[in-house]
Amino acid sequence: MEITLLSSQSLRVKGKTGTLVVNPLSGKKIACDAALFFNRADEHAGASLEGNKIIIDGAGDYEIGGVKITGIRQGDTNSYDMVVDGIDVFVSQASAINKIKDTKEVEVAVIDADGLVSQNVIAALNANVLLFYGDKAEENIKALGKEEGNAIAKYVITRDKLPNESQIFLLE
Repeated sequence: MEITLLSSQSLRVKGKTGTLVVNPLSGKKIACDAALFFNRADEHAGASLEGNKIIIDGAGDYEIGGVKITGIRQGDTNSYDMVVDGIDVFVSQASAINKIKDTKEVEVAVIDADGLVSQNVIAALNANVLLFYGDKAEENIKALGKEEGNAIAKYVITRDKLPNESQIFLLE
């Protein structure tokens, strides 16, 4: 599985059988099987998705190209739990993740740091890998006791290579 930051607010999650783009922005053509939006998709009507793509902008269970996705709605924001190449991945904005009542453990958490994430939520996720991006990414990493996260543009992992101890990265 590969997670790549496409812009300051958009990322791609690519598995062996499917490619998802979270919050695709307008102006660039993007090849994917589905587009996931934290907010309503009509707010991002200018996104250029190649071909007939599935748009997901709310709660529900989906399966696209072998990738299982669960959308979780909190107020006016969505978070997504997905299984990509056998790896449990959670993608959310910090402002939404703090509102989720029943946080489950995941292997990889990708957080758009539009605010600070509660330490209790981070502990409940118990993620092997935390990937932060967005305006307050560095603040979140420092709040976890690290001076700075390892800055990367792309994160690549397979199920058998998941770290035993939690690792924190800054996607930029």
